[in-house]
Order: sequence, then structure tokens, then C-alpha cells
Amino acid sequence: MPSSKSSPSARQAGHTLGLTPSEVRLLLLAHLCMDEATGKVQAEKLAVRASLTVSSARTMYRAARAKLARLNPEPEASAGSPDDAGASSDGTPARPRRGRPRKSEVSNAAATTEPQASED
Repeated sequence: MPSSKSSPSARQAGHTLGLTPSEVRLLLLAHLCMDEATGKVQAEKLAVRASLTVSSARTMYRAARAKLARLNPEPEASAGSPDDAGASSDGTPARPRRGRPRKSEVSNAAATTEPQASED
């Protein structure tokens, strides 16, 4: 007979903002290892508290922080706000595409950079 209750891990996922218990633990420990002057996490202290190597502590902290930000984005500004009439959310241009350029981008760039022959 199937149970109507969800599994414990499914219940916990909603309460911890989509993070695993180990990611939550690492973020909490990282908060304790923040340098008060700069606001940066001291990876050496985090590694000792979490029983990890320094490079693993840095990598795991960065991944957990990115996952938290990805799963819990900041709310958009309201559509009726007069301050953002037609402007982008933060006013910055889009980031350029990373990696190898597409063939169409290369051919378009080559066409615009070729010198035009002037007729005298």
C-alpha cells in the first residue's frame, strides 16, 4: 500500500532551500570563518572546521554558494514601478558568449572587417 507521505529527504529539500545537508553545513561553517574586515571566507579555517583539504573546502564552498544562488534567485522588480520604465534589471550589457564562436558569427565578423574597395 503506497504511503501518502513524502520521503524525509523530499521534505528536507524544501526546508533547506534545495541544498543537501552537507552543503548547508558547509555554508554555515563558512559563515563562521568569514573575515570581518573583508567579508571573505578564510578557506584555511573552513578546511579545518569541515575536516577537508583547503582546495576541497574552496571548491565545495563555491559550488554550494552557486547552487544556493541558482535555486533561490532574487525577486524581479514589480512591473508597475516607475523607476524601471524600459530599463534592464541592472543596466549592464549581456555577457559575451563563451567558447568557440559559431560559424555564422565568424563569417559575419569577417564580412564587416574586410576593407571595401574604393572606386576612383
